[in-house]
Amino acid sequence: MGGDSVQPAVFIPYDVESAGHLRALGVERIAAYAVELMHAKLAGEEIPPESALV
Repeated sequence: MGGDSVQPAVFIPYDVESAGHLRALGVERIAAYAVELMHAKLAGEEIPPESALV
């Protein structure tokens, strides 16, 4: 990707170990977690990274 690429407005913070778990869950679960995280941010709530592993 180029240096001038647009960054997404919502990111999912995770460490390297969590990234492996997220990849193992597949794109659908990652997308669902991203939506869940976005709704929580809009509501002013925090979602722990562990919820992505459920």
